[in-house]
Amino acid sequence: MHKLIKSLSLVLIGLLLVSCATQAKYQQMLNGWQGRNIEDFINVWGYPDQTITALNGDQVYVYHSQNVVSFPSMTTPGYTTVSSSNGQTIVTQAPSISSGGGTFYYDCTTWVEFNKQHIITKTLFRGNNCVST
Repeated sequence: MHKLIKSLSLVLIGLLLVSCATQAKYQQMLNGWQGRNIEDFINVWGYPDQTITALNGDQVYVYHSQNVVSFPSMTTPGYTTVSSSNGQTIVTQAPSISSGGGTFYYDCTTWVEFNKQHIITKTLFRGNNCVST
């Protein structure tokens, strides 16, 4: 039982931390880069995974991130208790409980467009893990 409580506590703490990170905050963070020099962006984010040229001739840096997280299934064993009271025997049983398990796929692609003066003009993103605190 102690093991189950500890595992559930860790899951709840993780959910609370993740729940503070949102896509709206990610968009707000990216919007803060618009009008700034692409070199400043590179100093924080590092070099892009890919570079493409937009139709208008601007350069676009593309950043990809992927993460696969697997959670093991957990089984809490069942138990049986036997007690006697006033000549009666009472048997109580609790079944084993299995929960959890699964694999989750997280990804985020971010596009940062900048002009010939190296000024960031546009940012876009897509994915289920484009979040910021």
